[in-house]
Order: sequence, then structure tokens, then C-alpha cells
Amino acid sequence: MKTLIVGSGMAGAGLFLEMQKQNMHSDVVLVTSEQVGYYSRPLLSHGFSDDKIFSRMLLKNWEDMQAKGFAVRSGTWVNSIDRAHKVINVTDCAGENLDLSYDHLILATGSTAFVPPAFQGSIPGVFVLNGWNDLQAMRLHRQKLSHREKKCAWAVIGGGYIGCEVASDLLRAGDSVTIINAEERLMKRTFTEGESGQLNQHLSAQGAAICNGFQSEKVLHEPSEEFFLIATDGKVQGPFDGIIVAAGFRPRTSLAENAHLKIGDCGGIAVDSFLRTSDESIFALGDVASVEGTLYPFVAPIRSQVKWLSEYLSNAQTLKGWEPGNYKPKLKVHQFSLHSVTG
Repeated sequence: MKTLIVGSGMAGAGLFLEMQKQNMHSDVVLVTSEQVGYYSRPLLSHGFSDDKIFSRMLLKNWEDMQAKGFAVRSGTWVNSIDRAHKVINVTDCAGENLDLSYDHLILATGSTAFVPPAFQGSIPGVFVLNGWNDLQAMRLHRQKLSHREKKCAWAVIGGGYIGCEVASDLLRAGDSVTIINAEERLMKRTFTEGESGQLNQHLSAQGAAICNGFQSEKVLHEPSEEFFLIATDGKVQGPFDGIIVAAGFRPRTSLAENAHLKIGDCGGIAVDSFLRTSDESIFALGDVASVEGTLYPFVAPIRSQVKWLSEYLSNAQTLKGWEPGNYKPKLKVHQFSLHSVTG
């Protein structure tokens, strides 16, 4: 039985390692465009105050993950899925184009950063934080500005998990931060109004300027290399030395869409409780999987899916479908914890 896993984030690499751990007698190949190794993506948002962040993030080298029956094809891009013949077409880092066959195909392609229209296009100094190379580019940008006497001034676009965590870490690193939030309060989709107020107060006390309800319409990039943001109502924020867009994510589904797999209403690859797509030979898990209509893009449910799918692939007859638990992700903002409010 040959299993191909596409994607090397927490879902894909996690499944690969879990199948190894269970000593599954199978031919398993992990296919990934990443080249550095398996690293912790949740640590990306804490990548500025820690000079040893890259060594902390790297969990395993590709060479260390390979064993009998388990192989990694790194630096390899998947071009297409041929469902009729059960093969995927890939291009490796040497530029060679080849087909890989499968009995089971696991799509763990993760997500990409959502970039609002005002920030789209290639604008030097405007960043997303979705991978190892993104963090490297942002740290290099900071280093180029480090010779100046004033703090590096950032606009962080988004008041959700990533935006608040990145803002917190930049403040800890000594930078100046303005959170530009289109919503009327921080963490609106997860926090109560009182909890949002606590977070707002905490980040403000750490030195953040928080601009809620600011709908960015235009970015002005001045010859001085400074940025200004123009809102839909004409208000202006700036100047900034750099912009980090942390306005949410979108499941990376183009590979599945081109193979005519069903896409769920919430934008992920539609799967049933057994994590099966509309093709019973193809499974999906992690950020990209819409499990019976719901996305579960957080650490605890992804780890749960990894363990369940590994067991299912080894002994499908004994398991019920995956059942999501009651997960409440933790916001990793430095020195912040919610406290109960009594009235």
C-alpha cells in the first residue's frame, strides 16, 4: 500500500511521523516544497524577540525523518492530481518532472495568508507571515533599519490571533507597533467584549497603538521608504517602516479544485467524518480540510486528526469517524492571561 502525503506542516509531517511511530508496514512518501526541514509554524509569530528562533523552530531535518519505507521528497512542487490513474505529477528541485503513484493520497496543503486588496501586489516592505522564508525576510528588513536611532515602526494589519501575537513580540523586541484592525474590537470572533477590552488594555500598556475600525483602502509608499495607510473614510495612519498583513488565512485548495474534488462552503476541501474527500482514495486534514462543513485550523484539533487518521489508515475496520472536541485555542501574547470579570 503506497501512501503519498502532500504538505509538511503540522498536519502532513505530523501524520508522516505518527505513521512511523506506529510502525505501519507501508510505503509512505512525504512530498513538500519546503527545503529546510519540519518546523513549528506556530512559533513564527514569536520570531522577533528571540535571536535563536530558527533553531527553536526546526523540529527535524528531512534526513532524520527518513527510515525504511518512509521517504521525504523535499523541494518538490505538486503540479496536478490524476485521479483516474492515481498519480500526482511533480517537479523536483532539479527541475525534473515525474509522476508518483499512490493508493492513498493525503492532502495537507495548509493555508495561505489572506491579503486584502489594499495590500496586494509586490510592495517592498509589505509582508505576510506564513512560513520560514517570510520570517527571514522580515528579520532582514529589521536589520537593515537597525542603524537608525529611532525604533522600527510597524503597522500590523489584523486584530486576530496572528496579528496580536506578532504585535506583542515586536513590542518585546523593542519596536514600535500600531495594530490596524478592520473590526471594532480585537479578537472579535473569539473573545467576548470584556475579554477584548482586557487584551486592548494589555497591548496598549505594552506600548501598542491600536486603531480599531480602520478599513484600509490604500497604501502610500513614499520615496523616503516610509508607508502611510489611507482608510476608506480618508483617515491616515503612519509613517511606518514596514507593514505586516495578518488579516486571516485561506485554505490552499487549488490542487484539489483542479482535480475536481468537492470544496466546502467555508472554503476548505470538503471531507466527511473519516477525513475522506469526494474521492475515497484521497483524504485531507489540517487547515485545508472542511470537516462536515467546519474548519479546524488550530493545534489541538490538527494533532487529533493526525492521530486519528494514522490509526484509521492502519486499521480502518475498528474506528468510528473523527470527532472534534471542545477546543479553545490559546492566544500567545507575552504576559497576557484573561481574568474573570464579576459585576
